Amino acid sequence: MNKFSFPSLLKASGRVFGIEKGMEMHGVIVKMGVDSDEFVQRGLIGCYALQKVTRPREALRLFNEMQVSGIKPDLVTMLSGISACVHLGAQDQAKWVHIFVDRDGFGNVLSVKNALIDM
Repeated sequence: MNKFSFPSLLKASGRVFGIEKGMEMHGVIVKMGVDSDEFVQRGLIGCYALQKVTRPREALRLFNEMQVSGIKPDLVTMLSGISACVHLGAQDQAKWVHIFVDRDGFGNVLSVKNALIDM
């Protein structure tokens, strides 16, 4: 395995095997030292976001780390950050995420607009 295989594996893990396998892969990712790769981070956020009910804090934490590191989110990552805020009722974080929505050019994307309504 390498940093290129993790995003796809994380996505499949979140959908098929559940959060336990995703967390297991997260540990391997950290041990291999590829946890700072932007595509791996997006995969992790997606994996945790698929388990919204049980792991929104982890998804939001990873979203925050990406922003602090200067990694620009893709559409799925942005929607995951919004979803995590909604599930946690995290209004302060939601305002912060909304700033990134506007800054990164997602403000006119219909799915983002719909997600922001929930926030």
